Amino acid sequence: MPDYLIGYALPAAKKEKIVTGALVDVLRSSYGIDLVEVDPDKPIADQGCFHAIFHKLRRNDAWRGLIQAHLAEHPQCAILDRPEDV
Repeated sequence: MPDYLIGYALPAAKKEKIVTGALVDVLRSSYGIDLVEVDPDKPIADQGCFHAIFHKLRRNDAWRGLIQAHLAEHPQCAILDRPEDV
């Protein structure tokens, strides 16, 4: 079981550049971090108990609402970047 669960939601082009097999392996083996893709069309809490979520999605109000709902239930979860900053 990982020490940390980090979620990510990225456009396909950024995902291909950033989330590589090597990165996932190093994070898991060296730092105890599991990197998990977040589905922006489903409630975040249903997808895992994340310590942090990073995203670069310019989504509609529904995505913004999912993040706000998640923060309301899990204020300890860090969100990088806030939807209004993307």
